[in-house]
This record gives sequence, structure tokens and C-alpha cells, in this order.
Amino acid sequence: MWADASNTTELEERHDSFKRRLSEAEGEHDRLLNLYASGELDAESLTTHVRDRKSRIENLELLIASVEEAIATHVQNRLAAEQTETWLRALADHLAEVEEDSPEAFQKRKELVELLVKGLPPPAMRTARCAST
Repeated sequence: MWADASNTTELEERHDSFKRRLSEAEGEHDRLLNLYASGELDAESLTTHVRDRKSRIENLELLIASVEEAIATHVQNRLAAEQTETWLRALADHLAEVEEDSPEAFQKRKELVELLVKGLPPPAMRTARCAST
């Protein structure tokens, strides 16, 4: 759990850092345009600096998108883990019912196996996947 919180905090800090750097790069871009407009910067220098700033801005936007995707994936994984834990706790609470030696318990075991198997690929694909790893 601590590693989970630490990872989330690190991702959020990286996101904030990239956003701040993006804002600074956009500010530098505006400053260059103002220098050109006031005649303090020639067209050739402006072109060089603007290309550099645009490249930096594009890279930062890609980094921000990547971190946002990592945060979303992290949230999805955490939710999946919480749902799995809830499901396993519910299963553990009803384990005695499933372990009974009665026709009703057999039916419950059959339903449980069907639910578990629904998420598995066909046996041939499982064999191929296991052989390839």
C-alpha cells in the first residue's frame, strides 16, 4: 500500500513539474515574440528560438500525456485490485457453502467454475501462450 501511495505521489509530482515547465516554455515563446516585435531580436534568431521552443513544448506535451496515461492506468489497476479483494473476501465468506457435500453445493461449485473459466482463453491458446513464454 505504501509503495502504491508513493508511486501515485511520484506520478503527480512529475505531472506538476511537466506542467510548470510547459508553462515556462510557453512564456519564453511569448517573450521571444515580444523581443522580435520591439526590434531587439532579428527574424533569423527568432525563427531558431521559436523552433526550439515549439520542439520543447511538443516534447513536454508528450511527457504530460504519458504521465496522465500512467496515472489513469495506476488508478485502473488499483480499482481492479480492490474489486478482486472484495470478490475474494465474499468468496471466502461463502466457502463453507461451496464445500458442502450436497446437490446445492455441487451446483454452486459448477457455477463458480463456469465464472472462473469464462475469462480464460481456449485450451489450445493457453498451451500456445505457455509454450511461447
